[in-house]
Amino acid sequence: STSCFTDVVILIGLDELVPLPDVPTPQAVCFGQPNIALVSGGGTNYQWYGPSNINLLISGATGSSYAPIVTVPGVYNYYVSNTVNGCESPRFGTTYTIWALPAGSAQPASQTICSSTFTTIELLTDIPGSNFTWTVPANNNGATSCTSECGNVINQQLTNTTNSPVTITYTVTPLSVNGCLGNSFPVNITINPLPVVIPNPTSMVLCSGQTTNIGLNSNVTGSLFTWVAVPSSGSVSGYSNQNTPVAGPILQTLTSTSNQPVTVTYIVTAYGPEPTNCQGPTTQVVVTVIPVYTMQPISNPAPVCSDGDFDVTVQTNGSVRFVYNKNGGILTDPFNDTDPNYAILGEAVSDGNTAVLNDANLPANTSCGIITYTVYAINVPIATDPNCRTMRSFEVKTYPEITATTISGTCTQPASINVNCAAELGVTPANITWLITAGPNTGLTGTGNTYTPDPGEAGSIQYTVTAGL
Repeated sequence: STSCFTDVVILIGLDELVPLPDVPTPQAVCFGQPNIALVSGGGTNYQWYGPSNINLLISGATGSSYAPIVTVPGVYNYYVSNTVNGCESPRFGTTYTIWALPAGSAQPASQTICSSTFTTIELLTDIPGSNFTWTVPANNNGATSCTSECGNVINQQLTNTTNSPVTITYTVTPLSVNGCLGNSFPVNITINPLPVVIPNPTSMVLCSGQTTNIGLNSNVTGSLFTWVAVPSSGSVSGYSNQNTPVAGPILQTLTSTSNQPVTVTYIVTAYGPEPTNCQGPTTQVVVTVIPVYTMQPISNPAPVCSDGDFDVTVQTNGSVRFVYNKNGGILTDPFNDTDPNYAILGEAVSDGNTAVLNDANLPANTSCGIITYTVYAINVPIATDPNCRTMRSFEVKTYPEITATTISGTCTQPASINVNCAAELGVTPANITWLITAGPNTGLTGTGNTYTPDPGEAGSIQYTVTAGL
């Protein structure tokens, strides 16, 4: 068989090729910022479509660029084509993004702290990955600003050197991962001062058995106090700790069985008012407890001659120093030997408790006298409180030489004699003796305040009268 081949020519008419438009670069803006135009190129007659619909023609959008008019945060698709002689090129798409602004908040929204402690403010936003910056006035109690990638926690040590609360404000601005700044918001931090203990008195000396009265105050109104009591020796009792904050004062009766001074040191801590109850530094108040001794009564010595001396024994139950004053002189400092009212009776040795008073400085009286001595048993120089001294008194009677006045008598008027200080010194008629030393009946004697001559004794008679104890 024979195959026949026939060439067939088909003519197709083509319009000229349509240039394709350039693909627009994606654009993005933060919410609230001016819109940015999408830009194409490479064509002559453009047409834009969208948003997010390739077939939704945007009326009047026929230029090489187009500025979207959307305002709601989101991601939008826009398309552009080129038309030549009625022929439209394919439509090329791009994205246009409006980023939402981060909304920030703080947890807690405000905070109250104690001076010298740290803030603990957590910063939150509704956009994951956001960061924060903040500003604060300069020289503001230790707070500092942070202007770049500060993280999501405000953790700064703040101080308050005043006596009242101080508030500072952080102005915080959230920053999204896309660089969009959210609205700023305040975070208020109140810094309470640390209370300082102001004791009154700052130290004190007590006799054993007395009660402390230590007032507690602070630079911060409304503060309360606790304390720990630390004794220097096991011989002191009556102290206790205060673990629950109270207003004070410290009222405790301290007793010591020691022969030496002992101390109780109160370590006091102040706490500010609620809700922070800020704890301030400790202050020490030292209380010295002085032993008080029992001194035995002192017997009055026998009367002594003027300008003479005497001995008395004083005794107590501890090794102390005995000092005295006389005739009511005030002993302002029992350890100051320049005090005119001061004299040392003696100091007992460490294993003794007895001393002997021997006053060789009695006055040369011309009449009878009584000197009152007040004796103190004192342990240490700081025991100047009269309540810390054991005190006893005694009297010493002194008299000058006895003199008499003789009155000449007659047989009907006896001679008489007056002896000075007789009553004070206890001189009785039996202590007065008469002796005829010249005249009739020389050598005769008698007793009493008067002497009556015998009628047979007419004449001049001389008597010698003696009065004694």
